[in-house]
Amino acid sequence: MGIISFDSGDYFMIYGGKNDKNEYENDLWIFDVENEKWYLIGKSEEIANFPINSFLPSLISVENKGIIVAFGNKDSKYENIYVFDIYILRRILQRDKDSSQKIKNELLSDLIKVYPSKGKINLRYGLSIDQVDENKIMFFGGYDSNTNELTAQCQILDVDKLPNLEITNCADDNQPEPRAFHSTIKYGPTILLFGGQKSQNEFYNDIYKYLSLKKIWIKLDITEDSKILKLFGYKLFYNYLKGSSSDKPIIINTDNNYVLRLNFARCKNNNEEISTTKFCIPCSLGYILKESKCIPCSEGHYFLFNKNNYFDSTCESCPPGTFSNRRGGTGLNGCRLCPYDTFNSKTGQIYCETCPVEKTCLIGSYHQ
Repeated sequence: MGIISFDSGDYFMIYGGKNDKNEYENDLWIFDVENEKWYLIGKSEEIANFPINSFLPSLISVENKGIIVAFGNKDSKYENIYVFDIYILRRILQRDKDSSQKIKNELLSDLIKVYPSKGKINLRYGLSIDQVDENKIMFFGGYDSNTNELTAQCQILDVDKLPNLEITNCADDNQPEPRAFHSTIKYGPTILLFGGQKSQNEFYNDIYKYLSLKKIWIKLDITEDSKILKLFGYKLFYNYLKGSSSDKPIIINTDNNYVLRLNFARCKNNNEEISTTKFCIPCSLGYILKESKCIPCSEGHYFLFNKNNYFDSTCESCPPGTFSNRRGGTGLNGCRLCPYDTFNSKTGQIYCETCPVEKTCLIGSYHQ
């Protein structure tokens, strides 16, 4: 089953999987978190380019590009990369609510684009996919679909270049050993990787950091008598409370119902970040460090990412013609254009003013 959240966690997309009769289900659902309601978007026969039964996908939501990328299949004949359009998902969801079936059917035909990997990305399943830059995603590990052997292959895809596949290698001497069904989560420019399957009956209990700005892997030193090593197998995942001053990775063991919050501190500088003994992570995108706490950029502001030194990233005011009524917005995309018939002549605003009756204000107007 494929599952991914999008629109800052407002929605979950779920598709495929098996039912209680062990039969494959080829359908696509959206869960509206705020309204606690399920919407059936469509079945495989209604959606063009829908993945096949044996699809065992890993997914990543690249929200700044408005797409969800899916890859992974146990059947070596199908090497496709599937790209879901988030904007079309929103429109279909609205049509679902309005019951406009004709327009919904037209949208379903454009929802998914398929890009054959053509051998540039080895087909596998049980891999992880993470966003490492504004336009780049990283594929790591998994079972090779042809040989069914574990791999440690690490590749980066530039999604801006699709349908052309521009692939670069992200392996180095310190990268994790071959594994599958491991867990990853992104904190700012850092990817945390935990555990995974070592063989059919063996599992890793280790933690790696991938520093995307420096393009290096770091294995954290965990002693053999560590509580983590004693308690946890590979059936786990990372989760975190976004925006919380205490947002830490959480490991959950589904077999024994253990829940462990890892005691990661906040990296204050580059030296702490590359240390193998300093258990630290940076603040998430949209948050800056103040007095050892991660503080979100306030309403009317956006997070300006500093590629040269992530720890020098700042919160900046949204420019005239835009507004933001959410905290933690990233990039100028975090500032929304003033709607039609409104304007905003100031910086750092949380709403736009109504255009005077005798005036016409286009989208993004910064004066009357």
